[in-house]
Amino acid sequence: MNEPIVYFTENKKSIGIINDLLHAVYSHYPVGYPHFTQKYPGYLKMGEILADKINLECNDINSVSNKFAADLQSLLPEYRIDNRNYLQFPNYLYVLPIASEDLGTVVHEFELNIVISLLCDYYTVVLADIYRTRGISADGIIPDHFVSRHSVFSYSSSVGRVSEHSIPVITETINKYFPGKNYVPHRLLMETPLVTGVTPFMNLYDPARKGYSFWELLFLNDDLHNVATVID
Repeated sequence: MNEPIVYFTENKKSIGIINDLLHAVYSHYPVGYPHFTQKYPGYLKMGEILADKINLECNDINSVSNKFAADLQSLLPEYRIDNRNYLQFPNYLYVLPIASEDLGTVVHEFELNIVISLLCDYYTVVLADIYRTRGISADGIIPDHFVSRHSVFSYSSSVGRVSEHSIPVITETINKYFPGKNYVPHRLLMETPLVTGVTPFMNLYDPARKGYSFWELLFLNDDLHNVATVID
């Protein structure tokens, strides 16, 4: 199979990152053959990566992911580090709740997300405004979520802001525990390009979807939990 060629207008570095991400997608997903997902060696490998992650998370307090969380907590005592590595996706996910407010029928939460992919050599750090409607409807439908994601370098929410020293601390700690990982902006992951003929890990095939982003395929498949996403 020929390597995919992608044209991106910002700079050569972005082109290189996109080609790296596409290579990771092609390595793990049968692009163009979504119905053969369960038989594709790369997809099966994702299951093994996930199983190893969960096993270490539960049984080894000295695993790199647990040590990272503990170290970051000691360095940023003003925040609570929520370790979300129990989630069924090949990544390391850490959430730092910043602030929240009760708006009656809606709860507004502001948090910082650290997402380290186990499918490629990249990580991202992003702020999220999350609006959750309260309760569950009579027919059992889960409340709507609206998520607005923002750059950690330029954004503070109406309910709070991230301390200035926290971002360098997070970056340095990631470099310490995951030295092979490089930062990638969340916008590049979420906006370009959409990969067609593929189904994200543990998702059912959806013929109505025209494509999926690198975020959904390689970092965090949260499409089922968010009604809409706004990116800046």
